[in-house]
Amino acid sequence: MRKTGFRICLAYLLSLGSPFGALAGVTPELQHAIRENTFEVVMKKPEKDPVSYEKPLPLDLIPFIERTDAYRSVGTAFSLGSNTYVTAGHVFAAGIGSQFGPPALRRADGKVFEIDRILKFSLDEDFVVFSLRDNPAPAGFTVNRTPKLDEAVLAVGNALGEGIVIRDGLFTSETAEAQDGRWKWIRFSAAASPGNSGGPLCNADGDVLGIVIGKSPNENLNYSLPIARVLDGAATKARFDQKALISLPYMHGTLTYAYKDEFDLPLAWPAFVQAFQKLTNRHTDEARSQVLKKYVDTIFPRGAGSEALLFEPDANDFRPRLIAQRADGTWTADKLQFHEIDLPGDGSVGYADIPGARLVSLVRSDAASDDAFYGDSKAFMDLALKSLDLRRPVGTDQVRVTSLGAATSDALYADAYGRKWQERVWAIPYMDAYLVGILLPTPEGYAGVVLFTPSISLQETKEAGHLLAAQLDVSYRGDLAQWRAALRRRALLPTALSQVKLDKTSSWTLQTPRFVSSITPEMLSLTDKSPLALTMGFMSDGPQIVWDIQGVRWDQDHRKDAAVELWRRMRPPSDAKFELRNRFDSIRQRRAPFDGSLTRETVDTYFASSVLDVPGKKAGTVSSDLEYGVTVHTAGPPSPADAAASITRAIGAAHVLEHGVGEDLAQAQTRASAPQATGAQGATPLQATTLRATTALATILQGIAPGAVLDELQRISDRNPEVDKSIGEDIRGRLMTEDLREFVHTLRSDLPGAAVSDGDKSAWIKAQRQRFAWFEAYWSEYPALTHNRNMFADFLAKNHMQPTTSHGPNVLNAESELLSALSSKQPTEEWQQRARALREAYVLERSAFVKNNRSTIPATVMFSPRSSPCPPAATTTTGDAHPRHASDPQSIDVYWPRESRRLGEEGTVIAALRIAPTGCVTGMAIIGSSGSDMLDGTVLKYLESAEFIPAGPNGKPVESKAAIPVVFKLDE
Repeated sequence: MRKTGFRICLAYLLSLGSPFGALAGVTPELQHAIRENTFEVVMKKPEKDPVSYEKPLPLDLIPFIERTDAYRSVGTAFSLGSNTYVTAGHVFAAGIGSQFGPPALRRADGKVFEIDRILKFSLDEDFVVFSLRDNPAPAGFTVNRTPKLDEAVLAVGNALGEGIVIRDGLFTSETAEAQDGRWKWIRFSAAASPGNSGGPLCNADGDVLGIVIGKSPNENLNYSLPIARVLDGAATKARFDQKALISLPYMHGTLTYAYKDEFDLPLAWPAFVQAFQKLTNRHTDEARSQVLKKYVDTIFPRGAGSEALLFEPDANDFRPRLIAQRADGTWTADKLQFHEIDLPGDGSVGYADIPGARLVSLVRSDAASDDAFYGDSKAFMDLALKSLDLRRPVGTDQVRVTSLGAATSDALYADAYGRKWQERVWAIPYMDAYLVGILLPTPEGYAGVVLFTPSISLQETKEAGHLLAAQLDVSYRGDLAQWRAALRRRALLPTALSQVKLDKTSSWTLQTPRFVSSITPEMLSLTDKSPLALTMGFMSDGPQIVWDIQGVRWDQDHRKDAAVELWRRMRPPSDAKFELRNRFDSIRQRRAPFDGSLTRETVDTYFASSVLDVPGKKAGTVSSDLEYGVTVHTAGPPSPADAAASITRAIGAAHVLEHGVGEDLAQAQTRASAPQATGAQGATPLQATTLRATTALATILQGIAPGAVLDELQRISDRNPEVDKSIGEDIRGRLMTEDLREFVHTLRSDLPGAAVSDGDKSAWIKAQRQRFAWFEAYWSEYPALTHNRNMFADFLAKNHMQPTTSHGPNVLNAESELLSALSSKQPTEEWQQRARALREAYVLERSAFVKNNRSTIPATVMFSPRSSPCPPAATTTTGDAHPRHASDPQSIDVYWPRESRRLGEEGTVIAALRIAPTGCVTGMAIIGSSGSDMLDGTVLKYLESAEFIPAGPNGKPVESKAAIPVVFKLDE
């Protein structure tokens, strides 16, 4: 049976037809003549099998003929005399690139005849005309060019591979060829079975009417190509006239590709195969190029959503991720559901399915050899097969494949990003198929894709694998010993790692072209087994997109609770999502959590992050669009002094080598800092600045004497890095000092002259004092507003929501209303009112989600044990399935950190409690977070201090669970 398309695949199987038996009107002489001119098309089975199985193959489960025949039957052919034979084109296409022998003809007595030359070929009409080397010289069929509707027909073929069978039916109709209606197929009702393809369709006199080609999809009618199309086809040409819908598995765009081509005949079989593959491969490449060219402006890295991948690398996921297009057209690299299979010695094979392939992440076991492992294709596939579950059907059994042996080809190629991939091909002869691996060596093993392909499509599948591999987002990890070995294997290193050095003297040092990161014994106690991870990613480098190192993480051990990170961030473009731009602004302005302050990461771990400016292009300047940062992770709550010391050491051990991107800025007075306390008498930088400004303003307004006092106010309003760092930019992207300068400028230009009456002066003074009060109220509101806005990213992560989730309409409306209020150049009362409304909208949005979606306890929740002794056991029960408070816990203010309140953190947190039959809270977990580690930690401590009357249906105390909401609300 035939399948049209851009590439010919293996023949369809025809459905079973009517039972074999004598046919009315077919004489023994006619039957003998038909058999004499009809042949079985066979291919020699592979003599060697490199495949190993979990057990001996139970071959006695398959028919005797099938297991003893040295050939596989693939179709039927027939003679037209004069050493001219015909079959369906797709029957011979089964031999293109096949691991079986070339197509040959087998006579009824078992003798096999080799193909000599291909004389005619048409891909779209699906026929081939050829000659044989040792021509048995049958008389050949006579032909009938003008068959008639409703006349009796005979379908002749090698039905089911068990010899030539003749079955009768009728010529029922003609159907136009689907692509352009260039000819009409003969449709007939005679039964056809697997193996009939390529056989003759005869009339009752034994004249050939056409070639049996295929079967209607949903009915018992079959197709035949009229023999006239074969006889009248261009002599000495192989012709192709095809249309196909072309797509790529990781994107939604499609293209209809049409090609009309040919090459000269006759050719011997090997030359015909070579010419066929050359032509079809050329058009496959052209079709693929046209798709990529058509969608070049909408695919990664230009397409919508690419900014998140280019400017926010994922430093926590070291599984390969496919960068693919979502239904809405945006690009993302979602975390896939990897299934894990353990290997001896702490190794593993992780796998996840993607369109057309399987992603594989292989971690070597402790016992694996080093360099030899990366050169042993058999060893890799033996491990990968544990995730592929490849089985060979033998009768009713399915026998698992345990090894494919060594790869039949093993090549190294570099993609457009300089990553070195091992392209390996393993044969599966019994399926006439291959497994293709596009594999990226990593220090700990491999990451890559594995694809299955019929033999005919091998080259096309390799190219598809290259395209998929280019879409993989892969970071590198391994222990320090594995990294040192990996960096010695220069031939396998990507360009991004070709100049990386890892040395150990008194400390460990990683040197890259962009930065140097060192770890001293005072920072972390490292061994050869300590993990080292490089966050790799796609990023802008001038006009180009490159794949390079985005950061490094040193872990003390595999518990990963003590670590030091160095990371890199570039300013996203102005049209990137607000959350992405806001995160960079938080880094740029050193807003929490990038201000060196200590933050709870988990119940038992903490971190502190600080920012390093990148040197500008000129001395004494820094880059406006590129920042580096250090993060220190530690177990247990360190003292503020220890945390500050850790950050200071990490800053001192990091050195940025690359220079500025974007506009040069004057170097800030403080480039990176540990957590800082407030100033004298507890005044914050904002309070200190506004106090100075208020004093100066009061002096001016009392006497309306500009002079030196007005100049003092101007100096106060000049850019103040400490104030700007403390407050950050507002929703317009403006700094407080910029607004203050504009206020002073307006004050200068509007200052009343000496001739103004006292009453007018008094009114003017009152108006300016009111304006300044509104100014101060707005900017006093903003630090808390900024922090609550920044909490949204952590809120999404903690509640397992997509990082691309947008704000709801209430927040968007509040933002719009604030921007509208700020459109007035001078402060108004509405500035502060709208700012407070926006902060409340942020809080209410998070609280509403938590209340509506986190009120039930998930079955998979992981409870943390309590940290203090249980109170005395309760002496009563509630009498039902729910516990209740025996006493209220202490005031939440006892546990609510001052830093959290200073930052304006509010919202609802829901905790799950496990309450023992004694009434003791034995386990706690946060199931709905407001986005703050400090609030989450406060809730756990707060509820641990509570005592409960245990649940007790039927009066007997039992263990139970309860979901408890806790609302944090600051006094206005």
